[in-house]
Amino acid sequence: MNEIPVIILDKRPSIWVTVLRAFLSVKTPYKNGDRVKKAIVAMKDNRLDETDFKDFLNICEIDNSPHVMIQYLYSNVYHYMMQVWLQKEFPLKPFGVLNTRTSMYLKRQISFGENFSIHCHNSDLRPVEKGLEVDMITEITSGEEKIYGSVTTYLLRGNYGSFDPQFQPPLWEKLTTISHEKQWFLKDQNNFRFGKLSGDTNPIHILSWYARMYGFRSKFSQPIRIISKCLELMLEGESDNREYRLAYFLKGPVYYNSMVTIKYKKINSSYDFEIYSEGNDRACIGGWVSLGE
Repeated sequence: MNEIPVIILDKRPSIWVTVLRAFLSVKTPYKNGDRVKKAIVAMKDNRLDETDFKDFLNICEIDNSPHVMIQYLYSNVYHYMMQVWLQKEFPLKPFGVLNTRTSMYLKRQISFGENFSIHCHNSDLRPVEKGLEVDMITEITSGEEKIYGSVTTYLLRGNYGSFDPQFQPPLWEKLTTISHEKQWFLKDQNNFRFGKLSGDTNPIHILSWYARMYGFRSKFSQPIRIISKCLELMLEGESDNREYRLAYFLKGPVYYNSMVTIKYKKINSSYDFEIYSEGNDRACIGGWVSLGE
């Protein structure tokens, strides 16, 4: 896969400029069978903002944490992931595609004041049975050390020619037994504030009329906000100062002003979970967490 010259940023991209460019960007048209170039976005000498982190905890209604959560790191790299979408040579726009699954790992904690680099790039486009998939791949490094990584998969529905029937995407296995269940109420507030913080300002999370254009009942929350609160409830009492792996699959929206339920089971240091939104008997999010020793 050919590469677009690496884009080196010296500060976090403006959320307002990102949103405007996302709506107005002119794209190279995609034709079935085209191979896309790899767009690489990087930022060196990055540091976590402690005030920003506290704001994240506050919006997600999470008690103060002495350690930086893996979900917060994801919200940091998301801003740079968006810049990959904005490259002219990349044929898809970030709005109108569905985030279907994400996996991430954290090998050690990052402290406030520590310098690190962020690196993001896209995979090639992958025709599948339901449309066209692409992965957004991110890493946080310190020198040669890989500290954090994530792979987020998006789907553009449609018919994009032949696909490889042998391709087997990661699958979510539904829970057959449940050992615990916890609930919390998702308020309809701080929606755009969280979008600015996390980089996910997709209007379906902020404007009900826009969400209804895509067939949803109304606006609904950014997935990482839901997962962050649910994992706090599920992992209560667990130390987060350890190696951490998280994977989740998005199956439906979690609407505001509704009760959210997380059902889970624990096996040793691993958790399998499902998240439900009030009024929906089917899980909206499912996944697993694995904690190191």
